[in-house]
Amino acid sequence: MNLSAALPTFVVTLREGFEAALVVGIVLACLKKAEQNATQSLGISRNRRRNRS
Repeated sequence: MNLSAALPTFVVTLREGFEAALVVGIVLACLKKAEQNATQSLGISRNRRRNRS
């Protein structure tokens, strides 16, 4: 197997995988931020406990 031909393909594949992971991370962060903003604008808190006295 010719390593000099396989190396550029490996590097491009690695770079594309890294870019895809970055895009997924950015989208997830935006969705999380949007969910937080939506719950705050509605006055809803996920961690709020009711007083049961």
